[in-house]
Amino acid sequence: MSHVLTNQDQSQALKSTLAWVLPVLAFTALTAASAHFRFYIPGTPVPITLQSFVVILSGATLGAWRGFWSQALVVVLAALGYQVYSTSSVGFEVLLSSTGGYILGFMLASYVAGLMRDRQIFKGFVPTYLYLFFASAFVFLPGVLWLKTLLGLDWTQAIAQGLTPFIIGDIVKTLGATACVWSVQKFRA
Repeated sequence: MSHVLTNQDQSQALKSTLAWVLPVLAFTALTAASAHFRFYIPGTPVPITLQSFVVILSGATLGAWRGFWSQALVVVLAALGYQVYSTSSVGFEVLLSSTGGYILGFMLASYVAGLMRDRQIFKGFVPTYLYLFFASAFVFLPGVLWLKTLLGLDWTQAIAQGLTPFIIGDIVKTLGATACVWSVQKFRA
């Protein structure tokens, strides 16, 4: 039995594919662009960027798998030699730099934020904020672990260099992501 797609079926399939792919590509581009809004603070080799804001927002907006893929594509672009992260390293070297653990954490955090979105647990501004703040911890878990391993630090040093300097910024960026999520929800309602 032969399956022939009509023009209408093909058009619908294209629309469906674009509706899935274009937001993923948009968040890939936003993550890459947000890496260039960075500054370094004394005592840590890891810069402060807007990437974690975009990472959390990607999952909370796109859902688990599309959020994950939006961040995985950034890793692929970095591996291909594009300057998509805050470090001057490119290629696989970027994954082996002091920010490598955070980069892997971006995929995890976006996925976790997306799971929460998919399960529709964003009920109220404060609970949504707390869930997204929890999701942001998945950036720091592999980030601190990688920093400890790469630089041969003890846990106190790794936390002091890889987590503590970023807590206030993460609180603010998660607040911004929560505000964006709630703005979109109100717009859709």
